[in-house]
Amino acid sequence: MAEDHAELNAAITDMIHMLDANDMGGFLLKYSSPTMLQQMAQSFATSRLKAAQFRAANNLAQLPDQTFEESLQAMQGQPLAPFMKNILAELKALQGVAPTLNEAGDVAEFEIDVPVSATLPDHPDKLHLNKEDGRWYADALLDTLVKN
Repeated sequence: MAEDHAELNAAITDMIHMLDANDMGGFLLKYSSPTMLQQMAQSFATSRLKAAQFRAANNLAQLPDQTFEESLQAMQGQPLAPFMKNILAELKALQGVAPTLNEAGDVAEFEIDVPVSATLPDHPDKLHLNKEDGRWYADALLDTLVKN
């Protein structure tokens, strides 16, 4: 159990360092599960297609071709999007807070007194990180804050 907490704390610290360094793309690649990344890539492709159709219909220049991975790499060093600033603040609030782990040890639940996202509709008072194939992911945190 102590090993799980140490791994989790190391992952949270790494997440904070990545976001403090404005490495949003690297954060998403490293701390989104393969399933979440696939969903993001599909959403990216749909958005790109809609943008291309809009630009064509309005005689606007097309955007350069860019893969999902290239778009994430392009985020390196760019200012964080507002929802990512919320995620960074939430992660910083988790430092030193002991989570409750489920029986399998693959979901960490953190209770927080005053969520940084309290200004968002349906803000969570509990945050979750999930472990899959031995790695901690921020899927639930990303999903909650992206939707708001």
